[in-house]
Amino acid sequence: EWIAGRDEQEGLEYWRGVLAGLEAPTPLPYDRAPQNVRTARSRVRIETHLPAERSGAVHAFAREHGLTVNALVQAAWALLLSAHSGEEDVVFGATTSGRPADLPDVESAVGIFINTLPVRIRVNPAATVLTWLRALQSVQADARLHDHLSLSRIQAEAALAGDTPLFDSLVVFENYPVDQDSAAEHGLEIVDVTANEATNYPLALSAYGTERIRLLIGYEPEHFDPDTVERLLTDLERILTSLVQDPERPLAALAGADASDTASFTDGAVPEPDDRTVVDLFEEGAHRHPDAIAVVGEGREWTYAELDAEAEHLADHLRAHGVTHESRVFLSLPRSPRVVVAMLAVLKAGAAYVPLHDTVPAARVVELAADSGVRAALVDPGMLDLYTGIVDVTVHRYGPDGFAAVTVPPSVPGSPTAPAGRGARAVPVRPVSRSSAYVMFTSGSTGVPKGVVVDHRNIVALAADSRWPGAHERVLFHSPHAFDAATYEVWVPLLHGGTVVVAPEGGVTAEAVRAARADHGVRSVFLTTALFNLFARQDPGCFAGLRQVWTGGEKADPASFSRVLEVCPETEVVHVYGPTETTTFATCVPIGAEWAGSGHCPIGRPMDGTRTHVLDTALRPVPVGAVGELYIAGEGVARGYDGRPGLTSERFVADPFGSGGRLYRTGDLVRWTTGGQIEFVGRADGQIKLRGFRIELGEVENALTRVPGVAQAVASVVTAPSGAKVLVGYLTETGPGRLDTEVVTEALRHALPAYSVPSVLTVLSELPLNTNGKVDRRALPAPEHTEPSEARFTPPMTLTEEIVAEVWANALKLDRVGREDDFFDIGGDSVRSIQVVGELGDMLDVQVPTRTLFDHPTLQSYAQAVEDLLMSQMVD
Repeated sequence: EWIAGRDEQEGLEYWRGVLAGLEAPTPLPYDRAPQNVRTARSRVRIETHLPAERSGAVHAFAREHGLTVNALVQAAWALLLSAHSGEEDVVFGATTSGRPADLPDVESAVGIFINTLPVRIRVNPAATVLTWLRALQSVQADARLHDHLSLSRIQAEAALAGDTPLFDSLVVFENYPVDQDSAAEHGLEIVDVTANEATNYPLALSAYGTERIRLLIGYEPEHFDPDTVERLLTDLERILTSLVQDPERPLAALAGADASDTASFTDGAVPEPDDRTVVDLFEEGAHRHPDAIAVVGEGREWTYAELDAEAEHLADHLRAHGVTHESRVFLSLPRSPRVVVAMLAVLKAGAAYVPLHDTVPAARVVELAADSGVRAALVDPGMLDLYTGIVDVTVHRYGPDGFAAVTVPPSVPGSPTAPAGRGARAVPVRPVSRSSAYVMFTSGSTGVPKGVVVDHRNIVALAADSRWPGAHERVLFHSPHAFDAATYEVWVPLLHGGTVVVAPEGGVTAEAVRAARADHGVRSVFLTTALFNLFARQDPGCFAGLRQVWTGGEKADPASFSRVLEVCPETEVVHVYGPTETTTFATCVPIGAEWAGSGHCPIGRPMDGTRTHVLDTALRPVPVGAVGELYIAGEGVARGYDGRPGLTSERFVADPFGSGGRLYRTGDLVRWTTGGQIEFVGRADGQIKLRGFRIELGEVENALTRVPGVAQAVASVVTAPSGAKVLVGYLTETGPGRLDTEVVTEALRHALPAYSVPSVLTVLSELPLNTNGKVDRRALPAPEHTEPSEARFTPPMTLTEEIVAEVWANALKLDRVGREDDFFDIGGDSVRSIQVVGELGDMLDVQVPTRTLFDHPTLQSYAQAVEDLLMSQMVD
């Protein structure tokens, strides 16, 4: 009667406001994240007691400022979750006593009144401790006014999809009034008051607000290691102690989770400083071993002396046409030994090369020329038409028969690119270590390409890494020269006296890798993740005989590593990571059986001369297991973005750790493992929102590739004919005819929240790759129709089916719905499922559980479930 007398609508309105915009539970620092619907129970406990002095400080702070110890404990837990998840908006569960003061004779009632409520806290680093704590306690007080609603009812109001919980962790604050004197009068002794052995959550904190505060964390050992929970408990104690030291401090200044154990992880080996340029190092090598083979390709070999002479001749030609220090020179050439000559020649002239794909359209050339200030180009004879109409660019036709200057249109007299005069020889300008070496354009988040300026120092630092000698004497140059992997493929061997083996024109194949090893003695190759996965599936034996295979660029596939290691046990496979802005490679790790079989592969430790930091939003190091953004410092960090100082200052920030240099902000979310490896988690800005739900496409793709029979997968969002946004997946098979998309979808429904399950799956023979060997998302074919088609339309047969069809059509903005149609395949989602439940309730006076639609997604099966529910109500 008391509950019936409460204002339910007022309570529902309150919880709608509290949970507005909540998209998913706050991530926990799992060692092994749950893959299926969670049924975890915290069975193992680790506990600690705060020393008497610290406990006393907490109690004194609470009394002085009118706070409860419970509020302080919840605040510390919120800060801990924020530190480990990287999120400022956190949510967890908390128990309430459930014995309201206005309930008559409540103290004499026997039984458990405990309820569990969500606690949502926004951590504002700029807020002062006391202001934030008082706001938190006010929120607690407001929540108590509406704690008569059950958690399941509140969960329904939050409208999270399927079985997705509001939270994955729980705080239980125990403050039992223990009257030892009364107990003694009855011959009793109270020895201990403790929490239940288990909860329904993977992680649960029990706190006891007695004179000496006791903290206990229960956890599910399938998901957490004991060392991880020990660190969490230590961090929690540190945060709680720091919280009560100064009420006027901003939250950002609090002692947070301990990241001191990551200090030894951050630095790669530090090589001796080297102020020489790429030209210096190459020429020194050419002088030491002039007859050694430098380049192999197109049926001939170039010695170091020959390569040096031809590059010097071309450099003279460029100088004579106004190319000088810091000039920009387009390289628009097909892959051939001439590319290597051109790269070296431009550097000898003191300029920087700007490599372009040979397929780049004319409009793009004009745009890049204007953006980078290019005034000269080395162009294959077959590409001259591409440059017609580009103002003030001196085009040098450079083919097998040599080169010639062709100005299209004529340069303006007196301009920097005007010819120095026929037969004239410009004064050579030697580059210095800080001179630009190349400008490589990458896609921008705004759609505007950005040119990354890499200098000689950056390339020299890459080549100085201790990992190259021995295994990288003969390297296959197969990447487009406009892809930064070419920096490794060309300059690492040439600056070590090795050989660049130029692959024939066209895309590299598994057979080409095999032939390069057999015919030219190639010892190492780099492949993008997509190519490596493809070759691992098609022909893993193509890597046999290679010393090393380096691969990276996208999230790794452990199964591909396992296949290659099994077939080629003598070949070392190295997983590598590095943005263009850090000169090709920044971290790496050799993959052994322990990683390949673990289901996830790290991106490794920093390479020589590189420093890596995993930081929170306040640029503070995060502890082991916590998610943060990866920042990179060291000799490989590029100068910035050509002609874009604003973007440069945004992404290249001052290093706060005393180096005096800069950090490159990668935008990648990562975490440290206990062994000091970096694991990739996702993009800080790579998430999508689909009808209010935050979805990480990488998570969907990983789930897809775990389904038996799926070789590779890409997830994307498309617009259905109705205008609805639909999540779709593209798959390749491990073998012909092995995939049943309905089976795949069913497997995903057990591995992902319903809103993350693609509505449409399309099986492809192979994923399209761009010129850099990465998956080309823009080339993915249009998916199958996401709405009912005439060919398979079957009209509803029963009255209930007709009613359900009308409700679905209204919710999905469709003209009609057939009895075989699947709600989620035709544009439905968890939000629209709630609309369906509401409309059916109004029309049929029945409350259909939201989950029913996920269990019975076709119109026919859902209508039958509704009928069964109606019949059961009539019987009752």
